[in-house]
Amino acid sequence: MSKLACTCGHIIRDQADSLPHKASLIKDQQEEDFIQNLAQEINSLLTAAEAGNLEAILDERYGKIPRQPKAAEACYNIIGSALLSNSISAYECQSCGKLWIQKEVNSFKPFNSESRVYEAVLSIAPST
Repeated sequence: MSKLACTCGHIIRDQADSLPHKASLIKDQQEEDFIQNLAQEINSLLTAAEAGNLEAILDERYGKIPRQPKAAEACYNIIGSALLSNSISAYECQSCGKLWIQKEVNSFKPFNSESRVYEAVLSIAPST
């Protein structure tokens, strides 16, 4: 999603990283599987590293490309991929504070905040 029209008329934009009005949500019913799958993927890298086979595992995952991903980059890719495939998006309208929660691909359900103003509830920084 790059733009979402809020019912108040504001256009919510998702065209950059680290947005203060966006969050990724993992549903409670998916959390256990998400963590177990992630642990298995990371464990396979650790086991390969202990056995001296990390390069072979990276070749298997990424092909024999000139610039092999380092172990940290491989972990980043594993975690990022797992998060993207197991999460949904949430947006807070920066005009009226309405939360938009993803139901399906490109389908969102709105929830009104009691205050009816943007409170940056999805931001890591406190609102001013």
